[in-house]
Amino acid sequence: EDETKILLDTIQQYYVKVFENAKVDKLIEILDSIDFNQVFIFVNKIQRANTLSQLLIEKGFPSTAIHSALTQEER
Repeated sequence: EDETKILLDTIQQYYVKVFENAKVDKLIEILDSIDFNQVFIFVNKIQRANTLSQLLIEKGFPSTAIHSALTQEER
């Protein structure tokens, strides 16, 4: 139980309300400005996950899209 509390205390959550066409730019701005080991980004659609992952890779961030269309081995 103590270990779980320590882990949860180290999680940071960010929320920024922006227009749809500004989401990727704002995300890149946030990722450039914070120190992190891992980031989980939740999206509603498989295609959006794949597109966002590719954009992050193009911007120099290691990224993997994980979604229901992948096999268990691919996840």
